[in-house]
Amino acid sequence: MKQSNVIFDAINHTYTTPEGVILSGITGMIGRQLFPNKYSAVPESVLQKAAERGSLIHEDCRNIDEWGSFPQTHEGSLYKELQLKEGFVPAENEYIVSDNKYFATAVDIVDTEFNLYDIKTTSVLDHDYLSWQLSINAYLFEVQNGFPAGKLYAIHLRDTAKLITITPKPREEVIRLLECEINGEQYTQNLPADVNDMLQKLSDLEFSIMEIEQTAKSYEEKAKQLREGLKAEMEKSGVKKWETDNIVVTYVNATERKGIDTVKLKEEQPSIYEQYSKVTNVNSTIKIKLK
Repeated sequence: MKQSNVIFDAINHTYTTPEGVILSGITGMIGRQLFPNKYSAVPESVLQKAAERGSLIHEDCRNIDEWGSFPQTHEGSLYKELQLKEGFVPAENEYIVSDNKYFATAVDIVDTEFNLYDIKTTSVLDHDYLSWQLSINAYLFEVQNGFPAGKLYAIHLRDTAKLITITPKPREEVIRLLECEINGEQYTQNLPADVNDMLQKLSDLEFSIMEIEQTAKSYEEKAKQLREGLKAEMEKSGVKKWETDNIVVTYVNATERKGIDTVKLKEEQPSIYEQYSKVTNVNSTIKIKLK
């Protein structure tokens, strides 16, 4: 891979050619052209804090790869475990790619097979955004090196670490997007609905469901442990009720519950079972099972 001579200023987040020409990064361009309202409802202080945390995690992952450093963050530990599990070998971190005329950006990770990776720490991945981001990275990688990049991946570091394949945008659409930005025009997507909308929405929905289900199970387990611990303490101290301005906890003594064995009743007394059976409408639903 060729090393770009573009200079990146981490403090001002600018890309500059040796001739002093300041190039455009792609984050602002993606925001203007594709997702103008992505973070409009999020307070600036929250965005700033998330950006600082993200930078810390990216630096931790880079130090792990380049220096073999011990992880300094929880996400760094997850990243190291994921790397060992998936077997990808980073060749470059923060690898700058550029057309040396208009655009430049840094790819989080390029592995030895020229696959591109982007590290994300958000609660839910925005797959459409990632598809555009990594597709632009791949195009600039090709311009710089003279051969195409490999596959595109997201490394999602949150409660767990996940390696997720990202579907690329068509090369011609990436070029058209960049041309619109160069010419000061507004890009409008010209992708078939089945490619641009349906598949992407299904992909987004899939990972959103997984995220929600896994989070729900985690909190269910925590709630169960909390209830058991609280019950044990109330039994130990003999407290039957605990009340504050926000919560009421009541200890309920163990008891017996009588019920009817409907399976046995149906087998031995089918006429009585039918006589006292009641039809109840049940709304349609879906079942979700994580593999």
